[in-house]
Amino acid sequence: DVRTTLAAVLMGGAALLAAGPARADTITQTFTFDTLSGYTSEDANSSIDLFNSTLGTLTSITITATATATLTNSGMDEKNRVQYVLTFPTPSTPQLFAMNADGTGDAIATASLNYTVTTASTLAAFVGTETITPTILVRNLSVTGESVSSAFGTESITYTYTPSAVPPVPEPGSLALLATALLGFGAAGISRRRRRD
Repeated sequence: DVRTTLAAVLMGGAALLAAGPARADTITQTFTFDTLSGYTSEDANSSIDLFNSTLGTLTSITITATATATLTNSGMDEKNRVQYVLTFPTPSTPQLFAMNADGTGDAIATASLNYTVTTASTLAAFVGTETITPTILVRNLSVTGESVSSAFGTESITYTYTPSAVPPVPEPGSLALLATALLGFGAAGISRRRRRD
């Protein structure tokens, strides 16, 4: 029966159009710090938004940062280490991300942080409607007690998420296949009717 076959084709076409690759979207926010001195912590110059769950499901967070530091006591030949700790005061519990820079003498090597987290508890801490202000702490981990001054560039946090379900946009190939099938069955139906007449 042509009608039964046509219905089957339409159902199969609808399933074909509904199937599509899973999307992954991202939101990136940047924040900066002024030059720090000594063993101090400082709030960022700008705040960031937590991930709004109405957009979809958060799947990962990536934190990126770079930093350089100089010790105030000149002429030191020992290996020095400075640690930078980024803190995100989320509503549930603070999230800490640390990076270290090593060097000798006055200059401390540039440190970089590129950290991606997918742990469910950490992701959950970044979900909400609040705005938060990241904090940076700079501390000298070497045996000497000199203070640190550190110049920071731009840091960023990127939310990767699966968007909430939206009606998929059919691919041109899928539409063409469905149209060809419908035309074929339409022509077959017309041919049968002519034969009967």
